[in-house]
Amino acid sequence: MRWERRGYIIWPELTPLVDVVLILLIFFSLSSSFIILPGAKIELPSSHFSWKKEKEELHLTLTADNLLFIENKLIDWENLTWELEKKLLKHPQLVLIIHADKRVSLEKVINILDKAREAGVKKFAIATEKKK
Repeated sequence: MRWERRGYIIWPELTPLVDVVLILLIFFSLSSSFIILPGAKIELPSSHFSWKKEKEELHLTLTADNLLFIENKLIDWENLTWELEKKLLKHPQLVLIIHADKRVSLEKVINILDKAREAGVKKFAIATEKKK
């Protein structure tokens, strides 16, 4: 008995598959460019000392334009004490790390420290870049 080959091997059409993949690639690349990540670009002052990372850190950023961010979320100066109190309820041993642009006046940083003390923050640090 002889076996005969019946039919042909069917291969999927690659052209429609490539079209769909390219359309998805274009869609995701265009939609990702519209996502605005909160945050701010700042220039930190430099220092010879480094900081050991703590478990409960809260990063507060102050830009050269006097914008305040807590964990990359823009907040108002009036709400700073309230936001810090909220964070302290969740993490009582919180360490506040202030990332202030080097062009910011010292008065603004002291204002942040006063509001943090008013909220009950006990530990502070000021972020710097390591000198080269």
